[in-house]
Amino acid sequence: MPVTRQQRVFYKTFSQHGSGTAMVEIEPKDVVLLIHIAYLDIFENEPDWFSEPFYQLAKESFYTITPEKVAELPGMTVEDAINYLQLSGATNTENVIYLYLKNLSELWRRRFKFYNILKTQPFPLTEQIGPRCLLEYGNCEDALLFSWMSWRKLIYDIEFKESYNHGNMAQYFKAMAAFANNQGGYILFGIGDKPRRLLGLKDKSLSQFEELKVEDFTKALLDYFSPEIKWEHCTFEFHDMSFGVIYVYPLMRKPCICKKHYDAQNAKYSLKEGDIYYRYGGRSERIRYAELASIIDEARRYEERQWLNFAKKAVRIGVSNAALLDLKSGNLSGTNGSVVIDSELLQKLAFIQEGKFVETGGTPTLRLIGDITEISTGKVIVTETARKVVRAIEPSDIVRVFLENKQVDEPIEYIKRICSATSANYPIYFFIQRASIITSDAISLVKSTTSRGVAKGKLIERLEGKVIPQNRLPSSATSAGVKKECYRQQWLTESIPETIEDVGYCIDALCCLSKEDFAKHDQYIRATMLRIYNDEYEKSSSLVASNIRKAICRIDEAIYLGS
Repeated sequence: MPVTRQQRVFYKTFSQHGSGTAMVEIEPKDVVLLIHIAYLDIFENEPDWFSEPFYQLAKESFYTITPEKVAELPGMTVEDAINYLQLSGATNTENVIYLYLKNLSELWRRRFKFYNILKTQPFPLTEQIGPRCLLEYGNCEDALLFSWMSWRKLIYDIEFKESYNHGNMAQYFKAMAAFANNQGGYILFGIGDKPRRLLGLKDKSLSQFEELKVEDFTKALLDYFSPEIKWEHCTFEFHDMSFGVIYVYPLMRKPCICKKHYDAQNAKYSLKEGDIYYRYGGRSERIRYAELASIIDEARRYEERQWLNFAKKAVRIGVSNAALLDLKSGNLSGTNGSVVIDSELLQKLAFIQEGKFVETGGTPTLRLIGDITEISTGKVIVTETARKVVRAIEPSDIVRVFLENKQVDEPIEYIKRICSATSANYPIYFFIQRASIITSDAISLVKSTTSRGVAKGKLIERLEGKVIPQNRLPSSATSAGVKKECYRQQWLTESIPETIEDVGYCIDALCCLSKEDFAKHDQYIRATMLRIYNDEYEKSSSLVASNIRKAICRIDEAIYLGS
C-alpha cells in the first residue's frame, strides 16, 4: 500500500528535530530501532513483527547504543518505518507508546545532533551546546564535560562551589549580582575548583541546599542588592552523586547595585555599598567603564521606549480620558478633575516602586485596596482600607487551587506562573473563568509574559485550540484493557479505592470519561485527583507524573472550556 502524504508528515514527528539550517533528521532505521526500544520498555514482550537485529540492539542500555552500532543495522526506508509505527500502535496518538516514542525520539535526535557537533567541531559554540546537552548525550566522558564547562567558565556564566552553607549566602550574592548585570549564569555546588573534579554535595551541604527556603534567601538577597534578582534552584543526580544549581536570570533593568557593606574573612567575597558587580571571564568584579556605559545607554533607550509606549497609550485612550499620577504629591490630574491620594498610602506606593515584599514561598506582590471619599474641596481622597499580600505561586499551588475549587485573589498571576513552569500542562480555563476574561485576552496575557522556557509556547498552543484528547479503551480484552475498564467503572460509581494498585491505569481510565461524566462527578473526581496528586505525584515515574498533569488538564477542559 502506497504511503500517503499525511503518513509522511506524521513520520517526521519522530524523525526531525529543529528547523531551517539547524534541523536534524535521523534515518528511518533509527526510527525503527526506537520503535523496538519503546515497545520493549512499555509492553515488555517481543511481538512476532520484531526484526531480530533491531531487537537485539534494543535490549541494550539506551546510552550504550552508539552511532557505530546503529550503522551496522540493515537499511530501512520511510515506508518501512511507517509500517513499524502502525504495527506498534504509535500511529494512535491516544496510545501511551505514541507519547513515549515521541519523547524518546526527541532525546535520540538531540544525541545525534550533539554527536555530530562533538565529532566535527571539537570547540563547540555556547549557543550550540551546554551542560544539559552533554548530559542528554549521555556518552560524553567526565573529562569532556568538564573541559567544556571550564571553557564556558572562562567566558562568564559558571561558578563552581565545593559545598553549600547557609552561613555563606552573602558570598553567593556577589556572583549572583555579577551574573544579573551580565547575561545570567549558574552557580554549581558540589564541584571542586582547583583541581576541578566531581565531589558531590556531602550530607550536611546537601541537606541545607534541599531545605533552602526561597523566601529567606530572597529576603537576604534584597537586603544587600537592588533591584530584585530573579533566580531558581534545583538539585540533580550525576554519577551517583548529588549536585546543587542556582541559575540567575539576566536583569531586565540594569544595574543591580549593592546596598550595604559585608566584610568577609576572604576579602574577595566582601561587599561594598554602592558597588556594581559584573561577570568578567569567570570572575565577579567591580564593573568597568565600558560595561557601565553600555548599561547606562541601554537604560536610556529603555526610558525612551517607555515614553514612546506611554504616548501611544495616551493617544489610544484619548486626552479627555487620560490622567497623570504625581507620586511625589499624590495628585492624579486630568481634564475631568483631580484625585488626591492620602500621604501615608502614597509612601507605601512609592516604596513598592523600589522592590517587592516577601512573605512565604518567594517574592509576593502587594495589592492596596482603597475607599474613595469626596470632600468639600471637590477633590477626592483615596485612603487605604485593606492590604492583601499574595505569596509566590508554586506549580503545586496551581493544581491544588483548581482541584480544591478555591477562590483566588489574583487568578491572572496563576496564568502567568504557568508560563515559567517546566510544563504547560496545568489547569488554565479555571483561572480564565475566575479572572472574568476571555480566551483571546488570556492569549495576549501569556504572549506579553517574559519567560525563557518552552511552557509559554505550549500554553499558547493549548489556548489556541489544542486539547487533551479523550482516551479510548482498547477494543481487545488485554490485561491492560481490563484494568482500565475496571478503573473507569470505579470513577463512574465513585468507588476508587484508597490504595490504588496501578496509578497509571487509573489515570488513563479517568481520561476515558466524557465531558458529561466529568460534569456529573465533578466534586468526587476533583477530591480523588487531589488525593492521588498529594500521595503519588512526587514518587511517580516521569511518564505517570506527566499523565497525572494531563488528566488534571482534561478535567479543566471538560468543565470550563467553552462554558
